[in-house]
Amino acid sequence: MLLLDTCTLVWLAFDQRRLSTVASGFISTHRDALAVSSISAYEVGQKVRKQKLVLPKPVGVWFPEVLDAYHLKELPVTSRIALLASSLTWDHDDPFDRLIVASAIVDEVTIITPDRYIREHPAVICRW
Repeated sequence: MLLLDTCTLVWLAFDQRRLSTVASGFISTHRDALAVSSISAYEVGQKVRKQKLVLPKPVGVWFPEVLDAYHLKELPVTSRIALLASSLTWDHDDPFDRLIVASAIVDEVTIITPDRYIREHPAVICRW
């Protein structure tokens, strides 16, 4: 299974030209095995609230429609994931990234991300 980080999810929905060739290839060849963390819904909502992202419809409508359109499985943020995220020995304070990395560790999935901080984490496999 492949876990799309929030940035990859937004680019998949809005501007697939921003996806790398490798990311596009993985996404197209694993269409039935794509997932996003439920924390991505919150992160997208925060970006909209702070006016860093404009969506064509309310995030509560947009997010489930994107999941549906791309057949994405939603991985919940469990207490196990939250506790792991808070205890990662990683010099990176972005709570969204920490939760996505912890999700990848717990669910044993590969992350599709352009984020170099996530890609540098030694406990996860990333593609971009």
